[in-house]
Amino acid sequence: MLFLILGIFSSCTKFLDVQPESAISTSKFYQNTEEVNNGVIACYDGLQNLYGIDYQLTGIRGENSKAGLSLGVYELIEHFGDGPSSNTVAEQYWSYAYNTIFRANTVLANIQHVTDPDLKQQYKGEALFIRSLCYFNMVRLFGDVPLVTKVITPSEQSAFARTPSNIVYDTIVSDLKMAANDLPVSYSSSNDLGRATKGAALGILAKVYLTLHQYSDAETLTQELMTSPFSYSLMPNFNDVFYQEMNNEILFAVRYSTAAGEGQYFSSEMLPSGSHLDGLFPMPSLLSLFSPNDKRFSTTFYATKGDTVCGKYLSTDPPGSAGNDWVVLRYADVLLMCAEASNQVHNGPTQPAIDAINAIRTRAGLTTYTVNDFNQSTFSTAIYNESRRELAFEDHNWFTVLRMGIADSVMTAEGQREGFTFESYRKLFPIPQTEIDASQGKLSQNTGY
Repeated sequence: MLFLILGIFSSCTKFLDVQPESAISTSKFYQNTEEVNNGVIACYDGLQNLYGIDYQLTGIRGENSKAGLSLGVYELIEHFGDGPSSNTVAEQYWSYAYNTIFRANTVLANIQHVTDPDLKQQYKGEALFIRSLCYFNMVRLFGDVPLVTKVITPSEQSAFARTPSNIVYDTIVSDLKMAANDLPVSYSSSNDLGRATKGAALGILAKVYLTLHQYSDAETLTQELMTSPFSYSLMPNFNDVFYQEMNNEILFAVRYSTAAGEGQYFSSEMLPSGSHLDGLFPMPSLLSLFSPNDKRFSTTFYATKGDTVCGKYLSTDPPGSAGNDWVVLRYADVLLMCAEASNQVHNGPTQPAIDAINAIRTRAGLTTYTVNDFNQSTFSTAIYNESRRELAFEDHNWFTVLRMGIADSVMTAEGQREGFTFESYRKLFPIPQTEIDASQGKLSQNTGY
């Protein structure tokens, strides 16, 4: 049944993701709880596709990491030289995101067929969470994007038009609030491990609030995640965060498996032997942030044949068969967000914010801070540097420099070191030309491209 559903979805690769006439009608397929659940599973499958290439778009943007291949699309992305037709990764990302949104909308359109009220509420929450996560990524990457919240037909040309980002964000916030209300704190069955939870929805919502500079709301949510009924905690051993999957630190991760068709390629691609990226390498400025006694170093980096590359997703499985999960949100990130929000709300460091950073530093074997060590500006810098060390290679750096308003200065300096010119309009990726062409004039390009 799952393969049938994936067959339906995988054939819909263009912007609208409309089913071909030869496919089984979703109105005929979704007739009971089990079939709707299969639709929810297909949403997670969509996230597997999306996060399977996320590092190619965001991991090599920012000042933390770069591709081993210094030519082609990856060099263009890294050095901000990509355009509407040359960025094939952005084109693929757009397609994967809207295909996953289509799957979520399909579940929501058929939720009435779920007879169990608790499962109905859960499936709705999962679909809303996954759709919101996709839109949150898209609006940060591309700015104004088409907002599609229902299953559409080819005749609905208005769906191609871009929606102002503030309206997209309003929808994301509303959907995440509903998802948090609908989703359980945890699941009783191990078979459900990896499904979205209330904590995952609140955690992503906190990051949305932080991105919108609604610092008080972000602080409130991050503090809520630190208390009952939630039981998230830092893993004592940093290495276990990535190699003991779905541990107490994970709020949400996209799950992969060594089972046929459920593996991923990024573990192999981040090594110099990768067939496309030729490895994911740290920038010298990232390496220089680590002190010799930082316990995170040996997990964050992997030395092989004279090269130092990402070490967080190592696998001995063949390319495409690695089972390492992609961690979307973990508790250390919640602590960093709490400190960042608190620093803005209270115009400087507070003891709870310092405690949050110190918990991360203590696990890393580093000295701790006191409130008197910083003012608001210097504490903001300390938070940023800690996030670079803690979350390296987890695709957060580019979004962090955007959110903190330092992208222009940081990337201009990076360009001077690496030999490229950064222009401010490139804080947004170009809208793929293939999607503009398919929209028949409804979809416009970002300024500057």
